[in-house]
Amino acid sequence: MNKGKEGSRLPSRVITRGQAARRVRTRDKPRGLTPAAQALLQERDQRLLRPREPVVRRRLLVLEENRHSIDELRDAFTQEGYECEVALDLATARTVLGGRLMDAAVINVSLTGINDEEVIREFKSLNRAMSLVVYNGVKDRARQRRMRALGADSYLSAPSDLKAVEKAVKKVLERGK
Repeated sequence: MNKGKEGSRLPSRVITRGQAARRVRTRDKPRGLTPAAQALLQERDQRLLRPREPVVRRRLLVLEENRHSIDELRDAFTQEGYECEVALDLATARTVLGGRLMDAAVINVSLTGINDEEVIREFKSLNRAMSLVVYNGVKDRARQRRMRALGADSYLSAPSDLKAVEKAVKKVLERGK
């Protein structure tokens, strides 16, 4: 090292601007990798730099008094990518709706001690944008029309399997987009 006029240390070998640029370019290149490995690294870098789609999870409230049915519905909807809240009674459902905005509610109106018309009115008053999928064991067209007039987006008279309920929820949420 040489001492300069002000006493600072100067490098004995001066690097030109072109040499510095070459060092920077070659420093980041992996050395000793096969062309296939280099291609994999480039592909990974492109994947990481690709803009990602936002993940939108739909929120569902499932109101059902049968523990087995509620577990099956929750598992099926969670597997489909929905975020589920479950309620075994109306008081729990009210608490959930009071604290969170839900995209849809799946309601079994055959619960004991529940007036289905009042439940639909109450849920719609809490969240007008929430879709309601109502199911019951009663097959009555007049009742179905009455439920839809109150604000139910889908009414299933006899859901024999979970697929019918899942299909109704998907249809209602797609319509609501």
